[in-house]
Amino acid sequence: MRATVAEKREVAKGTLLVLFAVDGYPGYRPGAYFWVELPDRGDNDEKGLRRHISLVTSPTETSEQGVVGLCTRLRDTAFKRTLAALEVGDEVEVEEPKGNFLLPEETDVPYVFV
Repeated sequence: MRATVAEKREVAKGTLLVLFAVDGYPGYRPGAYFWVELPDRGDNDEKGLRRHISLVTSPTETSEQGVVGLCTRLRDTAFKRTLAALEVGDEVEVEEPKGNFLLPEETDVPYVFV
């Protein structure tokens, strides 16, 4: 589905947050990921311009504000150079949320995160 860059900002040195406006994005649970395909602007490498990446927006943000987001360290790859070069209003392709490595519903059991 088509998504539009709604916001892009550096949240830490070399770390980029990108929010995409998308209509009718399906609901998901925290821990989900999605596929993002960037437009080909002539900068390509063997890994291409399509990646799966964790959703950093909450499901509530998505349903109420119509945005999905990613946050990534900027490395020297075609995908990340292209991502960094995107401007507000540019279009990308995103897929519906995926993943089953989600937080359990049970909250009375202690969990350890490493």
